[in-house]
Amino acid sequence: MIIGLTGNIGSGKSTVANMFKKLGATIIDADKIGHEILQNECYEKVIQAFGKQILNQDLSINREKLSNIVFSNPDKLKKLNSIMHPVMTNKIRNMINNSNTIIEAALLFEMKLNKFCNKIIVVKRKTKDEHQHILKYQMPQELLLKKANFVIDNNSNLENTKKQVLEIWEKTKRL
Repeated sequence: MIIGLTGNIGSGKSTVANMFKKLGATIIDADKIGHEILQNECYEKVIQAFGKQILNQDLSINREKLSNIVFSNPDKLKKLNSIMHPVMTNKIRNMINNSNTIIEAALLFEMKLNKFCNKIIVVKRKTKDEHQHILKYQMPQELLLKKANFVIDNNSNLENTKKQVLEIWEKTKRL
């Protein structure tokens, strides 16, 4: 069973993914993969596209500088995504095994990673104001919820979230 785990920024996807990991799921973290390929496979193309001003003194890409550029200009975000997403998708596809794999990705649908998934879990939570500049580039929560097979309401305490995770885990093991 391949499960897509998504939700907007700050929803608690990583917390939920860690709960599934403790139950035995293999987690593929799209953010982590993105961070790795930014400094490796996509490094040269990203510098060509955005200039050397995004580099740290050690010549690694400064993700905060890059983020400030792309989240203030939709065309630049599209450019970055056109460089990163194909490499990320290919890497994720190669990492998938067929048993208890969860792909954790905020942009699950935008990257079309959902095509690899048997079921979709959406983590929902009230969004903090500090994330508004990124949220406008993510699929609205209402639309994500319509695409979900399962929803985890992460507006309460961790015990409630764990209970929901366990219920979904048991249901997906029976499928």
